Amino acid sequence: MGDQVLITLAHEIRRLLRRDDVVARIGGDEILLVLNGVHDLDGAVAVAEKVRANCSEVHEYQGEQYVPRISIGVTVMRSGENVDDLIARADRAMYSVKRMGGNQVVGVN
Repeated sequence: MGDQVLITLAHEIRRLLRRDDVVARIGGDEILLVLNGVHDLDGAVAVAEKVRANCSEVHEYQGEQYVPRISIGVTVMRSGENVDDLIARADRAMYSVKRMGGNQVVGVN
């Protein structure tokens, strides 16, 4: 069921984003979004909150209903920063959300 939930959520996320944005599963239940043209944290957090709210609605799989709890860490790339450091900052923010109980968005600079 877990894989099917991730597939369903990936399709939902793809539907919410623009054509030039990127959605990728980077491992386990972690999904990376690259929002092209979003240059500030407030804009990225707004998109992430839209994704969280839409994905946290009731879904159904094989007759069973479930409500995903979406934990999102958001950041924007710093000048000269490499991708690994960017992802690490977003990952730390996501894990802080999980420690707070999940189903939230946290943005970090």
